Amino acid sequence: MTAPDAPRQRHAKAQARTRIRDQRKAIPAAQRDSDAAAMAMTLAQADLPIASTTVAAFMSLPSEPQTHPLIELCQSRRCQILIPAVRGKHLDWMVLPPDGAQFKTGVLGISEVLGASVGQDAEPLQNCSLVFVPCLAVNGAGRRLGQGGGYYDRILAALAPAAQGGPLLVGVCFAHECGIEIPVEPHDAALDGCLTGAGLHWFERT
Repeated sequence: MTAPDAPRQRHAKAQARTRIRDQRKAIPAAQRDSDAAAMAMTLAQADLPIASTTVAAFMSLPSEPQTHPLIELCQSRRCQILIPAVRGKHLDWMVLPPDGAQFKTGVLGISEVLGASVGQDAEPLQNCSLVFVPCLAVNGAGRRLGQGGGYYDRILAALAPAAQGGPLLVGVCFAHECGIEIPVEPHDAALDGCLTGAGLHWFERT
């Protein structure tokens, strides 16, 4: 992408984010609940490393696909779950206690686990088998459109690909947001797969 294209792409991404956020607000609560249950069922039946391992996840906002059933399933498989907390321009990672956790609302309105950090940004994820990644949309090549903060783009860029021993990167979004045309920039992370209420879709990483 040439330098003059960058402002146009940033503007196009801002417009896409606004459109997708507005669409998410219109999704009925019953559909969110149904999607959450379907994602957990897909995960339970998938050949993914979610037994006695470490998984990074996130606490979903009300407008996002609900991740609580995914997290509960991973905990039932004796996974250690890492949950992020925003600290300035960085993400701290906390372990979600298996026997109940205390939360606080972070600066971006996201629930954060009360506890000691086990590391910042990419470092704690090096030992994960799987990372659930929040996204607004994912294109046909697996490139994600995030919320615009850049937290995950910086972190995911520092992780080795799954083929080289890094964690599997699986985006979580609604079915109509997966495999669509979206504006992307070179720094937008590529995912291995996308989990929605319609199932699990894999991308070919190059």
